[in-house]
Amino acid sequence: MDNFSIYFSSLHHIDIIENRIIIPDKTPDEIDYRDYLHDLIQSILKEDIIRKYKEDSDSTEVISNVKDSIKNQSNQEKNVLRIAQRLLIKELNAQEKHKQITEIQKGSLIQSYFKYEGINYYVIVKIEHSAFIDETDLRKHIGLPFKKKILKICLFKLNNKNEIEDIIVSDSNASISQYWWQDFLELLKVKTDDYNTEISYDAISNLISRKVKDKSPRDHMLLHNNLIGYYNTQSHFNIDKLYETVFGDFVPLEPSIDIVKLKTEIIDIFQKKNIDTKFIIIKDKISARKIHKIFPVKHNIEISVKDYDPDIERDIIAVKDNDGQKYLKIKTDNDETYRIFSNQDKKQ
Repeated sequence: MDNFSIYFSSLHHIDIIENRIIIPDKTPDEIDYRDYLHDLIQSILKEDIIRKYKEDSDSTEVISNVKDSIKNQSNQEKNVLRIAQRLLIKELNAQEKHKQITEIQKGSLIQSYFKYEGINYYVIVKIEHSAFIDETDLRKHIGLPFKKKILKICLFKLNNKNEIEDIIVSDSNASISQYWWQDFLELLKVKTDDYNTEISYDAISNLISRKVKDKSPRDHMLLHNNLIGYYNTQSHFNIDKLYETVFGDFVPLEPSIDIVKLKTEIIDIFQKKNIDTKFIIIKDKISARKIHKIFPVKHNIEISVKDYDPDIERDIIAVKDNDGQKYLKIKTDNDETYRIFSNQDKKQ
């Protein structure tokens, strides 16, 4: 990584099973570890599934120790140990509280103060351990994974006075663990889940309308239906999962519609509007008015689509007869409505 330098880093193994902190015998200056740290930090800086937080108070334990480590090199060793000890306590508490539904995995805590492209950062990252077979002794070992890391991240971006400017938190799991951001880090969300849900839905829906509707009403209808489906079926927002659900392998009927560009514009809008790319979806914030779509059929007939329909392409089909007359075939599971419009019971 160019323009990258480490002021200091620490490594602690958090053993929740034995209730202890283990400090490795070797220092974090080993070449393999430094390469690992370089790759880890590079991936963290590229992470786009994040949520922004802010300090609850200057006096909270993690924040105060981070600030002191940045200012006073002589205090770094004791500060990083305090942070590691706090994580162990909060993990033990969380495990006891949620022992019936989950198990917190043993892992390592890496802390590092570094500079990248002229900006100073401080990162705290928990990495879950994984098992592997060592090729030298053919025995099972537990350690830090090089690939498929399961991470909990807190990245502090500093200004030119080395004061905390932004706090970015991420988690490899579906949601950001409460014990991580609230109990351990003692942070507050910058944007609420209500805000993120409502503003993100509106932003994406409006973008699809602006970029697609005039070019291809059918493509707009299908993408809008996919968008409703995503917010209806998911409990947590993850921008990669959104891309997969809404766009996936979708091939527009209109070739000029650029799906890749749409994705880029979505992330640009999220950044401009300060929308997080990971949050809890609050269903009530997407009103029926925003979902409900009305399609005119004739001057006195309309089709009303009130919600997500996973089979909409098969439920409503356009056909044309030999005389060029256009019709819509609508699949129904309502017997009464079917009988009203059916001529099967008419007397011959």
